[in-house]
Amino acid sequence: MRLDGGKMEIRRLKFGANVIAFTVVVLIFWAMVNYLNSRHHHRFDLTSNRQYSLSAKTIVILKDLKEPVYITTLYRPGTLIFRQVKDILEEYSGKSRNITVEHIDAERDRGKVELLAKRLNMDTFELNTVIFECGEKSKHVPESEVIEYDFSPYQRREPAPPKFKGEEAFTSAILAVTQEKQSMLYFVSGHGEKDIGGFAKLGISDAAKLLKRQNFKVEKLLLFGEEKIPDDCDVLNIIGPTKSFSSHEIETLREYLASGGKCLIMIDPLVDCGLEGFLSEWGVKIGGDVVLDPVRRLFFTGPTTIFTDDYGYHKITQKMKGIATIFSLARSVEFFSKEAFQGTELVRTSEEAWAETNVKAREAKYDEGEDKKGPISLGAAVGEKKIPSLPGGNLPGGSQEQVDYDEEETHGSRLVVFGDSDFVSNAQVANAGNSDLFLNSINWLAEKEKLISIGPKSPDIRKVSLSGKQMQAIFWGTIAGLPLLAVFIGVFVWLKRRR
Repeated sequence: MRLDGGKMEIRRLKFGANVIAFTVVVLIFWAMVNYLNSRHHHRFDLTSNRQYSLSAKTIVILKDLKEPVYITTLYRPGTLIFRQVKDILEEYSGKSRNITVEHIDAERDRGKVELLAKRLNMDTFELNTVIFECGEKSKHVPESEVIEYDFSPYQRREPAPPKFKGEEAFTSAILAVTQEKQSMLYFVSGHGEKDIGGFAKLGISDAAKLLKRQNFKVEKLLLFGEEKIPDDCDVLNIIGPTKSFSSHEIETLREYLASGGKCLIMIDPLVDCGLEGFLSEWGVKIGGDVVLDPVRRLFFTGPTTIFTDDYGYHKITQKMKGIATIFSLARSVEFFSKEAFQGTELVRTSEEAWAETNVKAREAKYDEGEDKKGPISLGAAVGEKKIPSLPGGNLPGGSQEQVDYDEEETHGSRLVVFGDSDFVSNAQVANAGNSDLFLNSINWLAEKEKLISIGPKSPDIRKVSLSGKQMQAIFWGTIAGLPLLAVFIGVFVWLKRRR
């Protein structure tokens, strides 16, 4: 049976119209998906420690950007480092519309390089560099700040893979070109304090490097010849003094804090530096003891090397839930009530810990009535209370009495005290949450609460160590065993069929 010509033509027209309509719908759907994809950037990170996700600190900084930041890379395409740089910068641009990224092959796109050099008023550029621009400010991040190699002489047989530190370097560069003022940090010296330029285990050059990456300016300060703390000091740091301060220096510190200064003090056990009376004026009591915790101690160490994830409620520690801090030797630091100040005990031990006062005893044990039972505080943050006032200086209702204040309602002077300084040393600052606790304390003192968070994560490098017997078992079970099993099954089937 055959259809006539008219019906065949109608059938062809319907089929063609359906194809066209379906094609138009697919194109519209494809355009919508691409439009949504360009407006809503999101990728899934399935690694165990969220290795390829930006830290909370970086996200806060990106979302707070008010001016456009232009990022230009000068890498050779196809290299491993370029792929890592490009990948993380895509995350940056996806979190903020004020981030614009351009990749230039400096060896091929000479015209773009010349235009960039003219804009920045530079003659030459270093290859493998990322350039950040905001307004008239610019910051160059070379490859040496993005990749970190381990050249330790005590390295294992095979060298460790290089660490990619791109997020730390790039976030620091964004802060450098967007912040109007670079905060100034002074580190007191002359009393045996830990040296910001010291590269030994007890130095704090690594901590100073972390501060510089957050756009802080770091310098030493000798108090002996100073009539007052420099006016440009945003935070004064006293880290691990071993000698006593003179009465003149203590008076200088007293005047600095009374005038609205900010100070971070870390005093180790078994040290009398003369600051105990000064700190008591701010409601902080430094114990003449050593804290021991038989429950929260590191394996293969004594009870003086402890870890804790028990924090007080404060802006410094509010985002450190689940992050432990390690102290190798600490003394107790308590806050007692002072009318003019609001204080919070930042870090606490377990209930099984105690503060040992008899530090000369051969055997450390808890003595009822002499030692203090846990939990023991190892650090405290103190600030002046914000006193609401009416015109004329009186409190609401005409009363001059104190009123209730919110825990974070502080202004003016701020003080943070820890009973240990070793946790920020080169040997320990990278352990667990040590650097986070240190940086968060500095940011709170410098009134940069938006930067208080958990910093970028270190690469998660996992290795499997196998014994000789285990290697043989894997060889015979996989490389040799599976082929032999296949041969055995084939021979068995062949023999079965012959019968």
